[in-house]
Amino acid sequence: MIINCKNKLNMDLKFSKKILFIFICLNVGFVKGRLSCYECNIDLNEGRRAECNDPYAPGPSVDLVTCPNYEPHSCLKAIILYKNVHVTVRSCVPTRTQNTYCDFHNNYPEASVSCSFCNENACNKSSILLNININLIIIEITFVLYYFFIIVT
Repeated sequence: MIINCKNKLNMDLKFSKKILFIFICLNVGFVKGRLSCYECNIDLNEGRRAECNDPYAPGPSVDLVTCPNYEPHSCLKAIILYKNVHVTVRSCVPTRTQNTYCDFHNNYPEASVSCSFCNENACNKSSILLNININLIIIEITFVLYYFFIIVT
């Protein structure tokens, strides 16, 4: 009976180590490298995607793109209200264009444009989803603490 419990505990530890390894790899892989931003509604000639508006539920394999590396870039989230049409644009933009990128007042004086720029991976998504990422980090920390302080000792 005791041997079976030890074997089960060893199997649980191996499984826990694999889960921990996967979480760490995902986080490290996401942090390192070039800036990645969510991209949608960047060419309104192709039509407007309403699902780009908040609350935004991005598809990581579809909407998350790596910014070009020929010059520094920032992530953009622009909220545009023009002729009673609400559009949210998310994209990578050259950092040097931040001061003028959302200046549409001369060409479209009736448009209301609000732009936000950020410089962290996937930072141009909905604030609701930022809270989800924080919760995932808390779960990971709890798992690590549990693993090292409860199971190992």
